[in-house]
Amino acid sequence: MEDAALEDITRMSDLKPEEIGDLTPSTLEGVLAVCKEINPHFFRLRGRLTALARLPPPEA
Repeated sequence: MEDAALEDITRMSDLKPEEIGDLTPSTLEGVLAVCKEINPHFFRLRGRLTALARLPPPEA
């Protein structure tokens, strides 16, 4: 998933890794939407860190 790793979803929900494997992509999107609603700070920070990781390294 683009916005979160499956491990993130297990930390933010009561789903176990083996249960996530049985979910359809659309169901996972629904779970992720609820996670985003409940944990907006996590997703804002994750977005910022991801954007920073894509920047070229500063010149020395």
